[in-house]
Amino acid sequence: MSIEVWMPRLARVFEEVRGMEKVYTFETIPGSLAAFPCTVIMPTGGAQEYSTGGPGLAWHDVQANVYTAGQFLPEALATSVRLLVEIRNRLAANITLGGSVSFVLPIAPPDKWYEGPGRLEFGDKVHTGLILRLKVKETEAFMVSA
Repeated sequence: MSIEVWMPRLARVFEEVRGMEKVYTFETIPGSLAAFPCTVIMPTGGAQEYSTGGPGLAWHDVQANVYTAGQFLPEALATSVRLLVEIRNRLAANITLGGSVSFVLPIAPPDKWYEGPGRLEFGDKVHTGLILRLKVKETEAFMVSA
């Protein structure tokens, strides 16, 4: 299924995290952040493969920035760590996003699947949070002509 189908399902996984106030995707990016904790999920790159004889395959690199405070606060660092564990567990429990993708997984080592917690910018403001990096594989059905 296409990104328009699975991205809202991925956002719902983050929305189910205890205490998460708001989740934004590429369709709903705000001008500034007002509720914390919140998450901004965006595709950052990917690859595509298709042919006349088989399904289309797409691999998406996705970044989820989790903001835990509207400024840099040391006490928000602990919140970031708690959220990291819960997000990981919820992603593992929803690995196919309800059958809409082959998988959504943290990026594989040696790359880091998360950075932080620490300072995280949005617009011109510094917040507290962490960055998560995910790999999403989808199978797409669309017409390919020779």
